[in-house]
Amino acid sequence: MKHILITVLTFAILSACSAPSQLKNTQIIDEDLSGKLSQDKLDSIAKLIRELEQNPFDTKAQDAKLVLFKWLVGSPDVNVSIYPIISNAKSLDEKSQGFLTTQLMFSTAGAIIEEPALKNDNVSATATGLQRTLAVYEILKKKNAVSDPYLNTLIDEQKNGNLENIISEIVNESDKKQKIKLK
Repeated sequence: MKHILITVLTFAILSACSAPSQLKNTQIIDEDLSGKLSQDKLDSIAKLIRELEQNPFDTKAQDAKLVLFKWLVGSPDVNVSIYPIISNAKSLDEKSQGFLTTQLMFSTAGAIIEEPALKNDNVSATATGLQRTLAVYEILKKKNAVSDPYLNTLIDEQKNGNLENIISEIVNESDKKQKIKLK
């Protein structure tokens, strides 16, 4: 949780140096997102997440991500499981790892809204969210000159059609460990 809060604060710093806003669906930021939401509101959230994936350093990204984080934590509509994927990117600094972990949460949530069948399939939901997050990683690489061999390998595996198999192994291993902890 501390890692994620540091990331959210980092958005403020990163956003201050960005170009004018390219986000078009920011009206959702000012709306009440507590409780069960209508499909229209969920669709607006999904659109905003898509825009953030394309413009992760937008001047309004910080505000949008703070609202999305608060919504996701309390949402009865969308549940996202977090798996140790981005934490395996050992050559990234903590700020970049947190940035991408948060993005993975949002991208997975957006995928679940857009494809409701993913709601009960952690592997496919996480794989879809990761595909979208890897595109954000490519933007991060260009902007901040960061690179990580693990994430680069995941991009290669995605191109080869093997990403979902890798995510399946991570999810199954993580779920197995979690079940052991809960006993």
